[in-house]
Amino acid sequence: SEEGGWCILVQRFGRIGYIRISAFTNNLGEALGSAISQLEAAEVGGYVLDLRDNPGGVVGAGMDAAQGWLDGGSRYAVIEGRAAVPDGKAEASIEIPLDSGAALTRAPTVLLVNGGTASTSELLAGALHDELNLTMIGERTFGKGRTQTVFPLEDGSLLLLTTARFYTPAHTTVDGVGLTPQVACAPQTVLPKLWQPGDISEEESLLEDPCVRAAMDTLLGPSL
Repeated sequence: SEEGGWCILVQRFGRIGYIRISAFTNNLGEALGSAISQLEAAEVGGYVLDLRDNPGGVVGAGMDAAQGWLDGGSRYAVIEGRAAVPDGKAEASIEIPLDSGAALTRAPTVLLVNGGTASTSELLAGALHDELNLTMIGERTFGKGRTQTVFPLEDGSLLLLTTARFYTPAHTTVDGVGLTPQVACAPQTVLPKLWQPGDISEEESLLEDPCVRAAMDTLLGPSL
């Protein structure tokens, strides 16, 4: 689908569920929930959540995705600025919690990120890392964690005013800085955003991706 895809990767020591989120749309929560349910039924031993080259999208869809791994009430992000309060007249700082409900999986998970991981995908990675201490593998993320209001001017130009900035639950700065992975990895290429689950050629090429291999080694131990 336009949101991404999933498959099962088999290594000598176990089975791993690979999920790639390419964009955050309003349909993501349902699609991701279905993917996790099928992978849980297949008794995978862990997950690789690939957020590489994901430019972001609907913030609420990121929160829906987070509930695949986090229980309701968990912290998703911290927002600071005028946009954090209804009237927008004063600066404020508030924590954004997830809705009620239980996580869909408790299996160990590793995150893949790179310089194309931006905005909502950075918030999701930050929330899962801070709340569950998940390992991030890859490259420093893009660093976009702000909301802006557009004001048209008389000469026809536009003024962009930053009204709020987002931080991870542990108050790590995202905007202009990005998130630093715990394990560095930079493959020459990343799979195209759209591919069909069950396409064996694509699944085999995933196993040739050094970052996917590093994630599997983190979850299952080095393969022989």
